[in-house]
Amino acid sequence: MMPIERIENDMETYHYTECGLDNVWIKGGFEKRTFGAYGTAVAVRDEKGLWQTLGRSIVRQDRRMEGQELKFLRTLLDWTQSDLGKRLGYTDGQIVAKWEKARHDPVPVNADTFVRAAYREQIGEQPMVTRVSARLVEIMNVVVERCQRVLERGPLGQWTPKEFPSEMDLPLANSIS
Repeated sequence: MMPIERIENDMETYHYTECGLDNVWIKGGFEKRTFGAYGTAVAVRDEKGLWQTLGRSIVRQDRRMEGQELKFLRTLLDWTQSDLGKRLGYTDGQIVAKWEKARHDPVPVNADTFVRAAYREQIGEQPMVTRVSARLVEIMNVVVERCQRVLERGPLGQWTPKEFPSEMDLPLANSIS
């Protein structure tokens, strides 16, 4: 059995790319383990907490997020590319894949704003965003039947809208009874 050498130094800095972001360095809170000829592995303490802190940092930054940051937050939200695409009104996740592939390019403002708001809701900072977006997806998926709108004047002089299916016989617009 090969000996395991533990190296722990709270003053050492580690370039933490395992999260999918290029610009993250951590100081302390990790341990390097050397496995002989197999190389060195890094174990991060409280990785879930680290990822939550990264998420908060991204949603609070003053610039538009990049593709890699969008992917990171989408992962924290437990959404597929298709899930996010549909929530933004696209038919699938191809556009999201395109944004994420352009790792350092800013994502469109609507995607940036929506994902930030959804993540803030998940961590308890901003309620209702995902419920509203889910309802919008439901509405977009409903087949809209074409209707004629007819307004009827009530006994007290108020107008009341009535909807009739388009196949119902109504007088032509030019003819007045």
